[in-house]
Amino acid sequence: MDVTEAARTLGIAPGSVRDAIARGKLAATRKNGSEKRAGYLLIAREEVERYRKENLGKRGTASPEHPQNRRKGSEQ
Repeated sequence: MDVTEAARTLGIAPGSVRDAIARGKLAATRKNGSEKRAGYLLIAREEVERYRKENLGKRGTASPEHPQNRRKGSEQ
């Protein structure tokens, strides 16, 4: 499946799928690419399911050190 279909299957944005691929969390194969053309990414259905089981259950458990998760008025 392509990035858009994987995103729809996982319930996340296509950019999040691309980020997971770039971080090595989700394996993909580039097709029809060349020096001048990027081509497109294909992700196996099994890989999408593996990613869902290993990563999506962790949503909402962001690090307390992340700036968005700090309490107002706390100095860090």
